[in-house]
Amino acid sequence: MAAMIAAREAGALLSYDVNVRLPLWPSVKACREGIMSIWTTADIIKVSHEEVEFLTQGDAADEKNVLSLWFDGLKLLLVTDGEKGCRYFTKNFKGAVEGFSVNTVDTTGAGDAFVGSFLRAAAKDSTILHDQQRLREALKQANACGAYSTTIKGAIPALPDSIAVQNLIFRDCLQKYRSSLLIKDSFIKATAARPDSSVAPKLTSIFDRQHESAFAKAYF
Repeated sequence: MAAMIAAREAGALLSYDVNVRLPLWPSVKACREGIMSIWTTADIIKVSHEEVEFLTQGDAADEKNVLSLWFDGLKLLLVTDGEKGCRYFTKNFKGAVEGFSVNTVDTTGAGDAFVGSFLRAAAKDSTILHDQQRLREALKQANACGAYSTTIKGAIPALPDSIAVQNLIFRDCLQKYRSSLLIKDSFIKATAARPDSSVAPKLTSIFDRQHESAFAKAYF
């Protein structure tokens, strides 16, 4: 506690990754109370979907339960939802960032990879906590780190470097773009058979521009 106070006085951001480990506590009640005893000292708190349910004893999908963990002075509350990605809550905005679908081998350390990636971004520039677009970009990177770490057995050996993360993001964007092309192909076939098929080329052109723009924005 003294170290946390000293860090805050020095102007450091305090991050709290809950990491519920029931075998380390004498009881469920002691675990919950111990975790909450220092809750309001943090600037950034990260909890998993399961940890929200443990702490609130309610459904983590219900935003009211999540926000019951909020307190005045908290800068960012993060909820990780596995391969679905994560949700974020600040005083001024909230949202969700989609995750990545990978071939999972071992989930050990996925949360640490996520938090490590995000804190690296926040340490470089803490103003991302007040800029939703840049916050989402940092969380996208964090989601990618967490996802990649599950594809290799072990915690430390699975931590990715920046190249591995960018490759994962690119492959995901490319896969989604290819899926959109399949939808486009089905659309062309369906509209070509209709009496008013003359509108198909115009709609297809609009489709192309929208999806190419989305692909470029998602990756570049």
